[in-house]
This record gives sequence, C-alpha cells and structure tokens, in this order.
Amino acid sequence: LVKISRVASLARMFPELMVMVDAMLQVLRSVAATAFFLFLTIYVYSIVFTLMLSTDDAGAGRFESVLQSLNFLLLQVLCGPDADLIMKMLETGWSCYFIYLSFVFLTTLALMNSLVGVICSVISDATDGANDTMLGEQLHKEIERMVQTLDVDQSGVLDLEEFQQLL
Repeated sequence: LVKISRVASLARMFPELMVMVDAMLQVLRSVAATAFFLFLTIYVYSIVFTLMLSTDDAGAGRFESVLQSLNFLLLQVLCGPDADLIMKMLETGWSCYFIYLSFVFLTTLALMNSLVGVICSVISDATDGANDTMLGEQLHKEIERMVQTLDVDQSGVLDLEEFQQLL
C-alpha cells in the first residue's frame, strides 16, 4: 500500500509521465491492428516463398517449411533485410527478387513507418489534451485567487458592488 502511494506521488511530481502512460494505453488498439496485419502479411509471403523456394538452394535453411519461412521473414522485419538474400533471390529469378522486394517494402517501409506515425500522432494528441487540462486548471485557480482578493466581505461570492469595483 505504501509503494502504491509512492507511485501516486511520483505521478503527481511528473505529470508528463502520466501523459505518456495514457497515450500508450490509447495507442494499444492501433498497435494490435498493425501487429495482426503484419502477421497476416508475413504468413501470406511465407506460403509464397515456401512454394517457390523450398527445393531451391536459395531457400535452403530459410524457406523449407511454412513455419521456418514465418520465422525467417519475421526476423527480416525485426532485424532488417539481408542483402545477401536479396542477391540470391536475384540469382534465382526476377520473380523471386520482386516478390521479396515487395515484402520488404510492404512490411518494413510502409507498415512499420505507418505504425510509428500513428504512435506519434496519438502521443501528440494526448499531450495536447493534457496541456489543455492543465491550462484550464491554472485559469480556474487564477480566477479563484482574483475572486478571493476582490471579495471584501469574505462571503465567498462577489456581490454587485464588489463586481462594479472590478470594472
């Protein structure tokens, strides 16, 4: 219980931390959809490459089965495309070469960059919302301070005479 209160006090000390946590929770849906689409894309390409290269030297150790192809293509997305493999694909044939380049373009360039763009957009929106909230709270505190200063009879509200003094 004490540790939870420490985390809460830490969150009050650094409101930016809470903004980041809130933004990351908002972006989870987009990340899940992108991960699903990425897996689906890798699965389709792994079937294609297994059919094309399972008996070829270029596919040895990489595309012998669909599961092995899935693993290899996932590593290509996570670690970056392999230049030696691209050259082997070119030696195997233009069709393999262009299919592999389409895979690299679709997964690494288009899909992953769009994911980064979505994450940045959501974090920016969350930050803007948090800034608006903080500005509203500051404005509310400033108005309360002004009312307390102008409230001569300390009634908690400004009557007509006190308000006319303001003008």
